[in-house]
Amino acid sequence: MKEVQEMEIKTSGAIFDGMTEKIIECEFLLPDYCQDISRVIKAEAVPRIKNQIIGEDTLSIEGLIEFRVFYISEGTDILNCINYANEYSLTFDIKGISDNSYILLKPITKNTLCRVVNSRKLSPKTQLYMGAKVFEYTPIEIMEPQNNEIQTRCCDYPLFNVVSHTVKPVLISDNIEISGLSASSVLKNNIRIACDENKLLNDKIVVRGTAYITTLYVDINGEISQNEGEIPFTQIIDIENTNEHTVCDIKYSVCDCMCILKENEKGENGLLSVDIEARALVRAYTNSQCSVVTDAYSTKKAYDFSRKKLYIESLVCNVHEEFIERLSFENVDVLKTVDIYPTASISQISLENNEIIAEGIIDVTLLYYNSDMQLLTSSKQFNFKRPIKIKEGYRKLRFEPDIEIISADCQALDKEAEIRISMSLTGMIFSGNDIEAITGMQDSDNTDNSQKAYAVTLYFAKKGENLWNIAKRYCSTVDEIASLNELDNEVLSYDKMLIIP
Repeated sequence: MKEVQEMEIKTSGAIFDGMTEKIIECEFLLPDYCQDISRVIKAEAVPRIKNQIIGEDTLSIEGLIEFRVFYISEGTDILNCINYANEYSLTFDIKGISDNSYILLKPITKNTLCRVVNSRKLSPKTQLYMGAKVFEYTPIEIMEPQNNEIQTRCCDYPLFNVVSHTVKPVLISDNIEISGLSASSVLKNNIRIACDENKLLNDKIVVRGTAYITTLYVDINGEISQNEGEIPFTQIIDIENTNEHTVCDIKYSVCDCMCILKENEKGENGLLSVDIEARALVRAYTNSQCSVVTDAYSTKKAYDFSRKKLYIESLVCNVHEEFIERLSFENVDVLKTVDIYPTASISQISLENNEIIAEGIIDVTLLYYNSDMQLLTSSKQFNFKRPIKIKEGYRKLRFEPDIEIISADCQALDKEAEIRISMSLTGMIFSGNDIEAITGMQDSDNTDNSQKAYAVTLYFAKKGENLWNIAKRYCSTVDEIASLNELDNEVLSYDKMLIIP
């Protein structure tokens, strides 16, 4: 068996794309320091993922739902919020999943309610939807173009070649200064983590990012205020097979968060002590041209060449768009906005006229005081559509979208409220190719090609014939035939008698 030069590529393949749902409900008592409940204003449910466990053809997810219940205490008109974390677990049946699988998870909650059991006990309930996409990047050895008597015909393909991927924990902690009046209580915190830049080294990635914390709190005068804070962080991630020539894609998600009021130098509750547990989903890759051997033969000896049909992908572009959606609540009497709670999800991806269209749903709950100083809520669902322009010529397009809320504000008009939501749409767009590659060779039982009957062969070629096929048939080379017959093109443009050396 003749040794040939080989190289490794990784083929792409989605082995699972699905969603499961689960109703999460619980009961809990108010802490002793809380006053009795008069009425519940609204409830929110924030899903977190803590861990993923891969078993034999199964994927198990462990996480928690952070319930936030806003309520008014008996004998007061002050807004309070109690937070309660309820653990959950669910399992997907996924044939072929392994420790090398790349897993994208997207949890969302809908239809969140809270029942008052009694003045000290609450029972929140929500519907959890967990979306999962699982990809296998299978390593395949294919033949490299040869520099010996093996003649190889190659096609160049752009190749998205994943060299490594991993999930790593990250801890982000710091004190954030409250810019307004000092706080008497914290109602809730919304957290978003962004990767600002990264640098790849040998088997390491240095990441610089920022955690954005938006805090809704009650100040010392009993007014509801909002505070914006940032925590910059640096993380060093160990990941195999990376170097300065590779690129990486990093997605952060919050696993858990603890935010506690803390006294400043004046002895006031002017600081917020923040501890965030997060997970970083990292994928390192190269995106370059790959020369794939699609046909081969030997001028000296007969060999059998093994072929394999493969599916490969190339990276078309990395989307990172920020945009604003303007939404309207009609027939609402808004004197003062207390809180806006928007959530967004992608519902459909389509292709129209060289544009990828991302369509989705925004659910918005508005908490506000009306002109009679009553604390009310109003909820509404909106559709959105975001086009992404791409160049012509790509086939089998695939988009891995991620939608995120950056901020939201409200302008109160006459019997109307206009909501302005700043959103971020990120993700990679891929193009796919079905190819057939030479993966190996072995000695053939056929007659040895080196036994030639004639020194020179005359061949009457027809217009449109390819020199590669002629050279392969007569164990010659394309270069030798082209040189001897003074040909410039591999495909003949007219009938011609050829001398085959």
